[in-house]
Amino acid sequence: MKPVIVAVVGQALWSLGPSALKTWPLALLAAGALVLGLLGVNELLLLFGVGIGALA
Repeated sequence: MKPVIVAVVGQALWSLGPSALKTWPLALLAAGALVLGLLGVNELLLLFGVGIGALA
């Protein structure tokens, strides 16, 4: 990845993080998605899984 892309994504996460992680269950879903993403799970599966988990 190019450093500029990493910087833009990092800035977006930093500014949107507090509004997206309002409750502990949402923070746990995000942490779980981060761990699974670092372990190599497909990003689309993570998006669908966390989305369904957030709706539940």
